[in-house]
Amino acid sequence: MESNNNSPSPSASTSFPPQMEEFKLEVIETVDEEKFSDQCEFIPRESLMTRLVSKYPSAKAIYVSFFIVLSYHLWIRLLQYYLDDNIRTLHAGIVVKFMQGFGNALLLWALVVVVTIFIVSPIITLLGNKQIPLAIWSSLVIFSLCLVTPIGVLFFGIKHLSASALIIEMFRLKMKVIAFSVATSRKYRDYEEKMNRSKEDPNHFLPSPPETSSVSNFLYFLFAPTLVYRDVYPKSESRSLLRIIRYSYELVLIFMCFIPVGFWMTHSADLIGLQPLPITFLLSLIVPCMVIGLVIQLTIFYALLHCIQNIFAEILMFGDREFYTAWWEEPDPKLMYRKWNLIISNFCFSYIYLPLKSWSPSFAASLVLFLSAVLHETVIAFGCGFFLPVFFFFGSLFIIYIGLQLAVPNIMGWLMKRPYILYVYNWLALGLFWTCLLLFNLIEYWSRQNCPAKQEVWYDIFIPRTISCITIPGWYPWNS
Repeated sequence: MESNNNSPSPSASTSFPPQMEEFKLEVIETVDEEKFSDQCEFIPRESLMTRLVSKYPSAKAIYVSFFIVLSYHLWIRLLQYYLDDNIRTLHAGIVVKFMQGFGNALLLWALVVVVTIFIVSPIITLLGNKQIPLAIWSSLVIFSLCLVTPIGVLFFGIKHLSASALIIEMFRLKMKVIAFSVATSRKYRDYEEKMNRSKEDPNHFLPSPPETSSVSNFLYFLFAPTLVYRDVYPKSESRSLLRIIRYSYELVLIFMCFIPVGFWMTHSADLIGLQPLPITFLLSLIVPCMVIGLVIQLTIFYALLHCIQNIFAEILMFGDREFYTAWWEEPDPKLMYRKWNLIISNFCFSYIYLPLKSWSPSFAASLVLFLSAVLHETVIAFGCGFFLPVFFFFGSLFIIYIGLQLAVPNIMGWLMKRPYILYVYNWLALGLFWTCLLLFNLIEYWSRQNCPAKQEVWYDIFIPRTISCITIPGWYPWNS
């Protein structure tokens, strides 16, 4: 996808095209790899759900129904907190437990952001025409982010959701720095290639020196809902305060729904390690883990990729708001996960897959999957306080799926003619994934709470405590 050279600067504005009002669902089509080019195109457009709700009465009815039901839940819950001190104290304790160290996380994040804006970005700009020093500096910055943030999490006692959020921000800043460095380097590399062509051809016009990206450009990019850098982006016509308030209110509705989930997590398996548990107890956790996991996935998708991104887009008047496409109607698992999060997909495609595609497409795709698994495992490990390779396990299964596609190319053609098989497979795989993720982490968490280690060692986070803690009469340990 190519950049729009006529797109306005962050200070300019462009209205949304009138054809947006005539948007039809038929425009949503399967994303083929061949349709991607080496860059990402930014055009003024609304988010998919915004277009669907405004265009189709059935979609609007579903949205309004959820909005009213969740609003009812919110206000009844607030009234309950006002009248019942015990419930208010209990739920407040759950929030405090999951947000432990939030103040320290906010201060550490602010410090890293200030250093990135006023030290990292100016030096990247100055080193733009020096390829090797720029690569060294960018690598040093990325290494520092990988080192400083986890040390800060451990040193300041930041745990659970606060730790996960800070680690996510660390990865986001790293990807922003990579995108800014590559774009800056590419400017001067393209300029040098044009200069060489002008020297070889006397009739060739001398190119103009590239414009230097300013700190204000990087500052806008740092908070813009994209990970692909451009000096200019298309912008919306105006900023809507009403939209910002509505998206923020929806985030509050989603947050209030997570409090009962947190209560379930802190009480559903708290007897593990304290007494022998029948196998039926563990089996009874499977269905709740699957249902709650799928609900968590859908709510996280809506909160992160719709509400939060649209809030920042509205504040910054960022015009291109296609942060996802219709992943739920995509039968091919590979394309489904690509369309699930276009922000990450565009970054991985532009800065990881394309540079390696000419060497080995399969290796490039496998590397993207591996790095994605590392990112997710790191976020969950810091949030839980231990490491269980659930993402690596399911990522390896996905790599096997890609290998089968390459080894038996006719199989996808046969399956695409029967998309219902792939639909069933996709949702069964999601259900199995969330079941394993929640169940194994829940059991491991309470095993660590109720069976403390005799000796604290650094590698203890990699050793499952469940093996030595849990007792299932007649099953495990085998002589029980």
